Amino acid sequence: MKYLKLIILLILFTLLFTNCKLIDGWTQFEVDYSSTVTLPQDLDINKSEDVYPSAIEADLKAKVENEGSSMDKIESVELTDLNLNITSPTGKDFKFSNSVALYMNAEGLDEIKVAWLDNVPATIGDALSLSTSSADLTDYLVEEVVTLRLNTVLNQGITQDYQIGIDVTFLVDAKILGI
Repeated sequence: MKYLKLIILLILFTLLFTNCKLIDGWTQFEVDYSSTVTLPQDLDINKSEDVYPSAIEADLKAKVENEGSSMDKIESVELTDLNLNITSPTGKDFKFSNSVALYMNAEGLDEIKVAWLDNVPATIGDALSLSTSSADLTDYLVEEVVTLRLNTVLNQGITQDYQIGIDVTFLVDAKILGI
């Protein structure tokens, strides 16, 4: 009976420690941030234009500690989801946009392109889901403030300012409970 228990324990430990996805599931968690940006009505058509959302206060420390880890145990941070939506004026869509890119910056670090959508479909509604980079953004999010820059090329003019909501999801992989 002792040997049977020992064999079962060995099998369980072997399965547990050889299945990285299972272990990753224990050490990974998502962090969501939101920001807004105003697209002014005076943007030029067919010209690359930059607008600056409000800075994201990356209070990652509190979120990491809530997950049972600490900043020095973060192994990686990856942007997994980025969505834009028109919050004002209501009833409008993104058909005025040809392309959109979002860049991230933090003090002492180079700016990095983190999300984009080229060739926005003419039939798009009031929400855009951008492709995201697989770059490790740990160095950016351990900073207190992360600055975003939205770059867009309009294919037609807009007659009023647009308020755009930016919803971002990061996947954080950190050592939790020593794992």
